[in-house]
Formats: sequence, C-alpha cells, structure tokens
Amino acid sequence: MITNQCFRELAKDLYYDEGRIEIDDNAIVSRDIAPIEGAYVQAWVWVATDDEDDEAVQTDKCADNISHPTDSCPAEA
Repeated sequence: MITNQCFRELAKDLYYDEGRIEIDDNAIVSRDIAPIEGAYVQAWVWVATDDEDDEAVQTDKCADNISHPTDSCPAEA
C-alpha cells in the first residue's frame, strides 16, 4: 500500500511548479481505492490579480470583478 507521504512526493513530482502550484510536506491526503487506488493531495495554487503574463488571469471571467464579485465569481461565505 502506498503511504500518504509517497502520494505527496508523487504529487510534487507531477505537479509542483514553484510559485504557481505548491504542495506542503504535511499536505492533506484523501485516499480512495475504487475503481483504482489513488488520492487527492492538497495543494496551494497561486492566483494573481494583475499579472499581464498570467494566461489564467487574462482568460478568467472573474479577473475584472476581483473587487466586486458577481454570481460567476462568488464571494466567500
């Protein structure tokens, strides 16, 4: 059986991108075995509000409304 730490290391190997996608050494791991063994690993994803080079911000419909959320960009409860 794969350990939670192994899932964290696999997630880092596959997805880690310094400053954009980061995974803590003690990230939460949510495991499942059906239909195949795998896990969700908690990660931090950086979201900029004014980075002209950030394609995600340029295409995000919420970017223009960051100070005034709309139904398409819900505010936190």
